[in-house]
Amino acid sequence: NKPLVRRILYKIAVQNERGKSMDQKSREMLFGSIRWLLIAMASTMVLLFIAAFFFWKTEISERYLQLFAFFSCGIGCLIVGFGGGRIIQKRGMICGVAYGSCYLILMLLSLSFICGYSIVSNMIQPKWLLCLLISAVSGTFSVNLRKE
Repeated sequence: NKPLVRRILYKIAVQNERGKSMDQKSREMLFGSIRWLLIAMASTMVLLFIAAFFFWKTEISERYLQLFAFFSCGIGCLIVGFGGGRIIQKRGMICGVAYGSCYLILMLLSLSFICGYSIVSNMIQPKWLLCLLISAVSGTFSVNLRKE
């Protein structure tokens, strides 16, 4: 009976040391993922509002506006890739690409909904692969970053 009691006490001690059960961890991962996606979407929207303001106040060509929109989407991918790596804490490149692709899908769906599905043919471009690369690098960086 003593080895069984020791094993049970050891499991309880390990669970108390970790502090959380699997249900709490999965719940925190889900809400953490949603939080990082919302932070990335909000930062992209703020940057797009800034670009729209400058486009309204000055005579910036549309080419520069598209470049700034791509830059703001890249910043969003950087944020969400970093957050995904912090949440999962292993396999940062895969997590970064997964979170970055979820972000890009949500962003492109919201943009197509806002524009009335008129720009769907222009959305599928190879430049989005650069955003996925940015999210993969930031996911790898966040996994290798030490928590203090």
